[in-house]
Amino acid sequence: MRRVWPFQVLLFLGVVGAAGLVGLTHYPESPILERATSWPVVGPLARKIRRTYLPPGSEPAVPAPAKGKVEAENQKRPSEATAESTPGPPFEVRAFEARPFEWFQAGTAIYRAPSLDAEVILRLDNPARFSFFEERGEWARIRLASREAWILVNEDTLSQEPPLGREASPVTPVSGRVPDPDRLAQARHLLGAKVSQRSLGPYELLTDVEDESLLDFLGAVARAHGSAHFQRYGLKAVGEPTSTVVLFSRDEDYRRYQLSETGLEEIRAAGHAGSGIVALPVGNAAQDIIAGVLVHELTHMLNRRTIGPALPPWLEEGLAVDLGGSQLSEDGEILPGTVQESSRRDGARLEVSGFSASLQLLRRANLKGEWVPIQELLALEWEEFVGSGRLPLHYAQSALWIRFLLAPETGYGPRFRAFLEGVSRGQPATVDSLESYLEQPWFTLDGRFRTWLRVHLESHRPRGFAEEGTREEAEAMKKGGGPPG
Repeated sequence: MRRVWPFQVLLFLGVVGAAGLVGLTHYPESPILERATSWPVVGPLARKIRRTYLPPGSEPAVPAPAKGKVEAENQKRPSEATAESTPGPPFEVRAFEARPFEWFQAGTAIYRAPSLDAEVILRLDNPARFSFFEERGEWARIRLASREAWILVNEDTLSQEPPLGREASPVTPVSGRVPDPDRLAQARHLLGAKVSQRSLGPYELLTDVEDESLLDFLGAVARAHGSAHFQRYGLKAVGEPTSTVVLFSRDEDYRRYQLSETGLEEIRAAGHAGSGIVALPVGNAAQDIIAGVLVHELTHMLNRRTIGPALPPWLEEGLAVDLGGSQLSEDGEILPGTVQESSRRDGARLEVSGFSASLQLLRRANLKGEWVPIQELLALEWEEFVGSGRLPLHYAQSALWIRFLLAPETGYGPRFRAFLEGVSRGQPATVDSLESYLEQPWFTLDGRFRTWLRVHLESHRPRGFAEEGTREEAEAMKKGGGPPG
């Protein structure tokens, strides 16, 4: 009989070594790995593992890594620099290739190949903008999330005007919008004879709500919003608040107002902001839930004044859901990073409201394998972000991604705030730019995010919640319809 034990021993040692290597990538802070960085032969590999998998420390905000040529002035040794030297710009704006683009009408088909006989991948539910990467006659090659696709460009498909108007470019902070008078007049008409006008913190308020305690609480929340936004994201606002808040006592009045808003006809929102107006209903919702929607919509308005308009969807909605999903104190103070929760059992139904509903939605998405890889989520254009049927999941995942970056235990907060500050000065809010600021590859970031999120989800489980809920429970996960706009 042939002796095979040497081969078996080598195979066993190889498997153990591979398993140990994988394990060290999950525990890069291990003392063993730290000591191994000074060993011969394996030292370079140990140092590479720690450099790749350890999160950045909680040091002050740092600029994005400079790309391209370095100016001679920046190549001085530290000993050659003087206190009187005039510092250069703290960031370098990274160049990116401008591509032609067009807006397309709702109903436009997107094809797998430049032919009318090709498979139709998607039909647009709403007007959408696409950049062109190649043009062949009337056909243009576009990007649909991470996939390539083709769209027909002619008078039957082109939209003459974007659904929400044309915003400034590049992204930089702009003053608040003055409310559109026609939209205000329409809101007054729907509010009816009981409409009153008063202040809501720094904003004007139009409402037919007569509950003074609720109005006082919402006023306190509106006053606290600006400082909470600054505390969370670190950016000062341009100009003064100019928006008007319209608060409907009845859901049906708000729904009629929302349906008259261009671009929101097919979305059942809990509130929305546009044309210098924040609109939301009271209905039968709890006070904290109403206030959370208000914070969400006011965050959209303040994003415009601190970072700029026309932000990518993950960033615009992620910031709004993050801050709007925070708990509120009894005096209206916003507690960033906490989880707003409201749940109740009605027979076989479990109604979960607030940010807690987003967490449970992510839990089920993870169990069902419906998770969107973070790099793909960040690359989504608005039309795919809101029109793919996965809008609640995209909202929830974007918000949790921002919470992951700002969590003290991950160490990414200073770098993410530096990214926001760079975007506010005109740098591109792209996936590549964010990766440069975070200084780690996407496969590492995605893995760390998933691990952090699993722990986070386990610590926030509503009372009475079951992993395998009924269809009725799933439909009631977000009381009051869809997420805020």
